[in-house]
Amino acid sequence: MRKPLLLALLIAVLSPLRAEAFDLFRPKDRDHSRLIVGDWEARSGTLVARVIINGSGNFSGVLGENGKVSWVYSGTWKIEGKELVWHYDDSLQSLPEHLRGKSERNKIMTLDRSKLVLQETDGRVTSYQRRKK
Repeated sequence: MRKPLLLALLIAVLSPLRAEAFDLFRPKDRDHSRLIVGDWEARSGTLVARVIINGSGNFSGVLGENGKVSWVYSGTWKIEGKELVWHYDDSLQSLPEHLRGKSERNKIMTLDRSKLVLQETDGRVTSYQRRKK
């Protein structure tokens, strides 16, 4: 008699919870949104990309090559599922055609306190390190 009662009690208590609450391996969107806020930098050869992602949903960034700034940009961001969605609002240079009036989606491959790894729309992988204050 005790086991059916215990089972009924567990079902009653746990049934209002969403199934995702039990998926311990899938990061939650709110955790991504909290972890992603910060000052990030990626380096590849002579290229340096720096982006500051604010908790308000805005970002700003700069891309440089050989110590010279080649692109300064800003916009808004949001997390949708396992993707970081960027919408570029402003740029000191003309936005590339594929970004004009559109959003760019990057798959979040890794996100923790020190590292952000994104899969770009063309399949390349960009690894950012959190800049220390």
